[in-house]
Amino acid sequence: MKLFFILFALLVTTPTLAQSHIFTGDGGTTDWHTTLNWNANSVPSNTSTVLIPDGFEVNINATATSQALTLSGSGTLTLEATLSVSEIFSIENVAVFSFENGDLSAGTIENN
Repeated sequence: MKLFFILFALLVTTPTLAQSHIFTGDGGTTDWHTTLNWNANSVPSNTSTVLIPDGFEVNINATATSQALTLSGSGTLTLEATLSVSEIFSIENVAVFSFENGDLSAGTIENN
């Protein structure tokens, strides 16, 4: 019983860590805001570290946020709204970022 209380105390007092989100496309769309498209089964937030892997296409057509965002391999991200990345937005050398419309803000943008 003591172990239970120790573990519970640790869980309650541990600060919230960033949630990692990897785009899987399991929701059947390319929409950023479809929860089933993410391995965490939730839409990324301002505390999320986001990865769009090689071969996936993602569309943002409503306001989106993340702490960090990496476009990997031949991943594609199309922005048609507002995207705010509080730390680093990294675009790897064959990935495609298509700025169609909206606003982009990021702490740092690395375009390889």
